[in-house]
Amino acid sequence: MRRRAPRRSSELRRRVRWGAVLGSALAAFVVASVSLAGLSSLASGGPQTFVTKRIFPGPRSLAAQDVRDASSGAETNKSDAFSYADGLTTPTSTAIASGTNLYLDYTMNSGRPGGLSVSSPVFNFRLASAGGAQAGNACFWFQVRSGGSVIGTHGSYASAAGCSAGTTQTTISTAIAEVASTDQVNGLVVRVYPWETGGKTKVVNVDLATVSGSTPYSAFTAYETQWADDTSGTPATAPWLVAAVDGTTYAGLTAWTGAASTTRYLKLSFDPGVPAGSVVTAVSLNNVWHAATAVTNGGTLCYYLETFNATTSLATHGSAGSPQGCTASGTVFSSDTIPLPEVNDATKANNLVIKLYYWVSPTCGGGGNPTCVKSVTDQAEATFTYYLD
Repeated sequence: MRRRAPRRSSELRRRVRWGAVLGSALAAFVVASVSLAGLSSLASGGPQTFVTKRIFPGPRSLAAQDVRDASSGAETNKSDAFSYADGLTTPTSTAIASGTNLYLDYTMNSGRPGGLSVSSPVFNFRLASAGGAQAGNACFWFQVRSGGSVIGTHGSYASAAGCSAGTTQTTISTAIAEVASTDQVNGLVVRVYPWETGGKTKVVNVDLATVSGSTPYSAFTAYETQWADDTSGTPATAPWLVAAVDGTTYAGLTAWTGAASTTRYLKLSFDPGVPAGSVVTAVSLNNVWHAATAVTNGGTLCYYLETFNATTSLATHGSAGSPQGCTASGTVFSSDTIPLPEVNDATKANNLVIKLYYWVSPTCGGGGNPTCVKSVTDQAEATFTYYLD
């Protein structure tokens, strides 16, 4: 009997080992089952179905680049000078010759979703000589800068990226393949080195500076929100007037009248490049403004607004009898954020036009009445929140 004891001890040890193995397996099975149950509960469309979005939800903000002032009753184009080939040209601060290494900087807006690949990116630049005796052509080369670093160089003083035909405005579109993602496009800086080829150095007039291209889901145009002129040797920076709350403002052309009128307005147009099929969850306007001078005799400068899908009216916010906002101040900015729930799909977002109807209440002009005043705008920015499955 004493000889059989070791056998029973050995069998007991084997049973203990098998128990441990079975216990471990059971525990692993329980953990796996819980994990799978958790994943199934997070999945969309049924167990084991996982959905990723092509563009994740998020707000994308950009200023109106196209601004039309009809405060007089007749519409005047006051758009950003570098956003469109529209004849609104900006001269270099001084006449400039080849080889000077003096430049113009253009910083692009950041209205695109991050993390997307970019195809066929180009820099579009339109320029001409200002002309005059012994004038020649306007030429340029440029660098592309992202995150403070030069990522591409195009042309040189010896081999221009492009030239105008004398004083005729000419658009040169140059491929910039080094720009591979929307992360680079957002905030991209293009440094342009312009010069005039005539026997006597002349000023160069610039009409357009944009970057265009495509993501896998839509085409886009990036517009400048700030430019700097170093052609005099002393850089001078000029933000786009309504792009940011920075004290750089747009002052209306004409004083507003004493009654609201749909023929007198400030018109804002936007180009957010929302991809077709996107789910638009929110759109809003941020209007930062005040009267150009204090409104006297108890009056106020007021406004309401109307949204459009291109030329089709969508909704009004406020009215002549119930303004969206009013102020009597000629110095303190009012900041109004106005939700625009009627802008609820990609088409309406991409065609968004807003008219702001200003007037002085209760009336203005004449003895004892409030003064008729202009408006001042520091920011006119729309925020588009959307995603694409």
